[in-house]
Amino acid sequence: MNRREFIGIGGGAFAAWAMGGCATSAVGDEYSVTVLGDMHYDASPKERFHAKALKYWQEKGYKHPARLKEFERNARMWQDICRDILDASAKSVRPDAAFALQLGDLVQGDCEDNALHIAMLREATDLLKRAYPRLPVVSVCGNHDIREGEDSLGAAKPYAEFMTAFEGGELASLLPGGVKTTTFGFRRGRDLWLFLDFNFDRRDLPVVKKLLADNPDVRYTFVATHGPVLPMDLWRCRWFYLGDTPLDAERREMRALLAERNAIVLAGHVHTLEHKDWFGDGGRITEMVLNTCAGKSSPGYFPAEPEVVKDDPADYGADADDKNGMKALFDEYRPGLRSYFASRAVGHHILRVADSGVELDYYGHAALSPTKTFVLR
Repeated sequence: MNRREFIGIGGGAFAAWAMGGCATSAVGDEYSVTVLGDMHYDASPKERFHAKALKYWQEKGYKHPARLKEFERNARMWQDICRDILDASAKSVRPDAAFALQLGDLVQGDCEDNALHIAMLREATDLLKRAYPRLPVVSVCGNHDIREGEDSLGAAKPYAEFMTAFEGGELASLLPGGVKTTTFGFRRGRDLWLFLDFNFDRRDLPVVKKLLADNPDVRYTFVATHGPVLPMDLWRCRWFYLGDTPLDAERREMRALLAERNAIVLAGHVHTLEHKDWFGDGGRITEMVLNTCAGKSSPGYFPAEPEVVKDDPADYGADADDKNGMKALFDEYRPGLRSYFASRAVGHHILRVADSGVELDYYGHAALSPTKTFVLR
């Protein structure tokens, strides 16, 4: 059974099992959330986590030069710049911080061994807990977090086994019933927080819809997801939440539900710093795409000061051709896009939430004061 077959049959029974309730915490109306983008945790030598994968690929004659370069990149960046960024993020935690959020691709994956995959996850979560000892830590599932496991679903099973237990402990005060699945949600005061596993987006739709229906009275609806909710202005533009062409009906349905709630989305996946403000379906979706992955060996490859790529909504997907319906997809979204900022950058972030509005501070590299602030509400 492949991933899509699993998604197709998983809905009913999985949804019934996944709905663990949505607890409400009695907290103040003003708070912050410490946020990290993609991390791709890995270590040197590459055989430490990838020995089985390297042997298997050699036996099968697979050639993965890009992945081997990623192993080298990750090991270098976790020996220097990424640790510096994490340390700076830890020093920047505000007294009103509610929790720390990591937006997926916590680890590199590519282990081909479930025990090694769990060991990689354990090291990465240990790093986060040492950085944020007084904060609950939560991470959404990215594509690398389940890449190359022991069966057709990659490492989805060991990931879910480890992370639901870890996050259940971290979020015990917010979700007393535990975290049952990699898509879940909770109330933080008057706000709803949804955490989506975009790898199994169709399968988990009943969970997301129930959480929205059960929490109609919130101040803000926040969505944390590895794959963005709005299309990515890239050649692989369909690799976003419900972005596969056969899921167009579900994508539009969920877009309308989120727009109705004026949702604020925090995403990763693209290794960029982006802000989009989209109006349509009778509402609004505001999305930040964030990055904590340094890229190549030189820290300057992803600068601290955002290097602007596009800042005009008219340029959103303007270069897309008709391949795989890309032009039509962007034509569907561009008229509603009122603000668009896309840049190359890497760092850490703080989301600040209050009745008066919501702002996100971007800290370039290991900065201890904000480099740029985005007003989301």
